Amino acid sequence: MSAVELARRRTFLLEDLETHVRRALGPEAYVETGEYRALAEVVEALVEAGRISPVKARGRNGRRPALYRAYRLAGPARARERGPAALEGLHPRIDRAGLRRLSERDLDAVRALSAYLFANPDPAGRMAVPRNERSLEIFGDEKFLERRPGFLRGLGLGLADIHAFETREPFFHRQLAPEPRAGLILENLSAFESVCRALAAPGPWPWGPRPDLVIYGEGSKILRSVEFAAGFARLERLAYFGDLDPEGVRILARLRDRDPRVTPCRELYAGLLGRRRLARPLGAGAAADPAVVHRAFQGGGELAHGVLALFQEGLWIPQEALGLEALLGKSPQAGHGAGR
Repeated sequence: MSAVELARRRTFLLEDLETHVRRALGPEAYVETGEYRALAEVVEALVEAGRISPVKARGRNGRRPALYRAYRLAGPARARERGPAALEGLHPRIDRAGLRRLSERDLDAVRALSAYLFANPDPAGRMAVPRNERSLEIFGDEKFLERRPGFLRGLGLGLADIHAFETREPFFHRQLAPEPRAGLILENLSAFESVCRALAAPGPWPWGPRPDLVIYGEGSKILRSVEFAAGFARLERLAYFGDLDPEGVRILARLRDRDPRVTPCRELYAGLLGRRRLARPLGAGAAADPAVVHRAFQGGGELAHGVLALFQEGLWIPQEALGLEALLGKSPQAGHGAGR
């Protein structure tokens, strides 16, 4: 929003705004933050707050959720000091400084929040429910707090104050034990299916600690959904296995930053390095940062050096190179010990 204001453009195209945000964040961060859907939530919140308004004559863009093709900045915001009438009778836990930063349109929502706090003074008086359920009860709009993630924080409150919790985006998984302790995250769908089939086959599992929870990471989506693992109370270890390309290594590094239980599955990565005959040339601009590689494979023995050597040769290996036959030892060059 600030970029539009600084450009002093009263009217702007949604397409231009999205292009600017994508460039400012970078492709990886743009995907991680939710792409177009997240942008739509911000735009709708700005409209609701009165900071921008749609240029309806331009029509909608036909995407989901649908937005208008162009928007217009509201007039310069006037500093508003809430008078005694606006503050009168509000719950004392609502931060008055935060209240002064809100627009006049938010006063009804603040009053509804205040009424809830008065009606439910005991922090343990009600059970916690998903955020959208409580949002519907308080504001008559299940998406209000989803669109306005900073609304409560700006008033000095959190979800716990309204007996609510954030719902975690689930990941697709296959559970192989009643109370799994060791999980394995696979970046790609084919690898997920092959690993599940290999685990179901008779015989030993030579690829490290045997997982009893297999997770389809869906590429970088796992960076948003990994918190769903908190639902498995006894889960102690989370191994990761993905493409040996700069993007796959970045996902692993960022995942390790988010969850200290995550480690690279050394045996599977070593096996993948042993399938160099299936390596492919790196695309233009797909440079690897050595610091990211070392962060991703920290504690992984010589793996970081092997991966860096691969990238320095201008090569990468897709996860699918270590397929079902190789996992089961039925491929002439399965060699799960190779490359260690």
